[in-house]
Amino acid sequence: MSEPGTQAQDLQVLLHDEAGAPLLWHWQLEDDRIGTESHAHAVAGPEGAVLIDPLPLAAAAMRQLEPVQAVCLTAACHQRSAWRWRERCGVAVHLPDGARPADEAPDRSYRSGRFLPGGLQAIATPGPDAAHHAFLWHGARKVLFCGDLLMRDGDGPLQRVPEAFHDRPEDSRRSLRHLLEQDFDMLCLAHGGPLTEAPKAALRRLLD
Repeated sequence: MSEPGTQAQDLQVLLHDEAGAPLLWHWQLEDDRIGTESHAHAVAGPEGAVLIDPLPLAAAAMRQLEPVQAVCLTAACHQRSAWRWRERCGVAVHLPDGARPADEAPDRSYRSGRFLPGGLQAIATPGPDAAHHAFLWHGARKVLFCGDLLMRDGDGPLQRVPEAFHDRPEDSRRSLRHLLEQDFDMLCLAHGGPLTEAPKAALRRLLD
């Protein structure tokens, strides 16, 4: 799916280090392709920001993320603005091994359990797509980045992404249970605002 025709105008810093430097960024837009909000994130790596499922961003805000170290995609369906960022910053795009063909060829592939730039650990969460992953990041907090399994309406309650949009709904149900086994205390979504308080309890309530 091509990138949205809209763009975010600014960034929100969700986490800082002890010196006040940004560690985790978030931006969002009204996604004209799907008629709802889409969200993107970046974490600070040793050589620059690592972008996760990046969306279009105004030039002034883009500069706040530079230098960019890498682009990491949870699935081919979330390629979004990956190729624009690659062209601008000259960085590698990481896509899951076995992903469906994207608009352009990725530079790197990864499998579940592998660590990606910025300390992101890939966790297989098939269902929305056969090659679909979440990322775990243990930085200032233990953050789980989740693609198309979960969503929120803005800052509303946690919801499942409707199974009508999933290739393999039965795998999606297993993947949601698998998320409860992960060690995280903050949940960042591709569709909906970050859940910063008791995300595992919210997920458990949803599944029960």
